Amino acid sequence: MGPRLSNLLDWNDLEIALAVAEAGSISGGAAKLGKQQPTISARISHLEARLGVKIFTRSRNGTKLTEIGETIIQKSKIMESTAREIERMAKANNALEEGIVTIYCTDGLATYWIAPHLSEFMTLYPNIQLELHTGDTPPSVNSNQADIIVQFDGTKEMDAVAVSLGWLHYLPFTTTHYLERKGCPGNLFDALNFDHLKLKTKQHNRQALSKNLSSMDELISYCITTSNSSLYFEAMKGGAGIAFIPSFFAMTHPELVYLDYGISVPMQFWAVYNRSLMDITKNRVTLDWLRSLFHRQKHPYFRQEFVCPTEFSDIKTITPSEPAAVARKA
Repeated sequence: MGPRLSNLLDWNDLEIALAVAEAGSISGGAAKLGKQQPTISARISHLEARLGVKIFTRSRNGTKLTEIGETIIQKSKIMESTAREIERMAKANNALEEGIVTIYCTDGLATYWIAPHLSEFMTLYPNIQLELHTGDTPPSVNSNQADIIVQFDGTKEMDAVAVSLGWLHYLPFTTTHYLERKGCPGNLFDALNFDHLKLKTKQHNRQALSKNLSSMDELISYCITTSNSSLYFEAMKGGAGIAFIPSFFAMTHPELVYLDYGISVPMQFWAVYNRSLMDITKNRVTLDWLRSLFHRQKHPYFRQEFVCPTEFSDIKTITPSEPAAVARKA
């Protein structure tokens, strides 16, 4: 076995000895390092005691290296050179757009928005390997489990940063197939008697969502409840009933039907990351790309203010013939 870490020399002491040797005196070494002369003298004495040899001989004219001191300083210069080379290698590696970047995201956004754009990322950054993980409970960005987390919560840990990516506006959608089978609801009260699907997750079960739909929740008898966003959407797409999904689906799935009953449920989402990880190029360019996916000028459905799907898609829209008094925008 090699020496225990606690038995190794302190590089700071060797660095001081190197500065004194180059300056030719204790006072010169102190000035070079920006330290007090007594401190430098004490550290040299400590190093010599630690090694059991004299590194310098002292005189009125300064300091002179002993024979063993010459050897120690030569080895110290090699150590310094090696440390600088390690630092250069690390900086060069950090400057490369290559390596693994781990992203955590909710399954809905990951599947229906990020995944369709991954070929673009691969073209831009062919040497970055993305690891995409989904789940209901975000990991810690300080635990090396994720470099970037996309979440519906702006809270963050110490040393972490949260930047807003945008807003999702949840609206009632269904399919032509379902309406042909069940008929079209005339107003909001009528729609409450239709088949509804419920997405129940920690991320979506926030007060912001439940407040806006709490009165409706008591009146709706849900036919399907799930914690999986993909299952939730695919069931609605297959004709199972009415589901609240983000407005961008009107653009990606124009075959759906938007039920315009004056209800829009906004939910903000963030990118959370460890501040120091953005010094690494592969992480920084991945975050920049991720933010570009939700650019609010290019993609109006991610703006804070609600933009009706009819303004950015040709989706079929059903408006109530009798606007209900309880229909309101969140």
